[in-house]
Amino acid sequence: MKHIRRTPPHFFRPLLQAIENWLQEKSSSQEPVRLHVALSYFNSSSTKLLFELFECLNGFARRGVPCELHWYFDAEDDISEEFGQELCVDFPSLTVFLIADLDAC
Repeated sequence: MKHIRRTPPHFFRPLLQAIENWLQEKSSSQEPVRLHVALSYFNSSSTKLLFELFECLNGFARRGVPCELHWYFDAEDDISEEFGQELCVDFPSLTVFLIADLDAC
């Protein structure tokens, strides 16, 4: 999906709700949840909502549901790479994969 709106909540809220509902249904499965994220642009508003999503996944991982976050970034984008590195620290129950190829997703 491509998102360039100036109002990230309109994009992210329905997506976050759908993922939360899906995770509730999946909570008894031991099959890993794999989320692949490739963003060419994000801002502070998007970051806040992404953190809500990742915290939701982190919570499921803490309860024993294996969760993977595949973070794709442009190899020349230091900010996106550093953001991915921070995800490893901020969400320790997630298995985070940093992939320096935005087009690989």
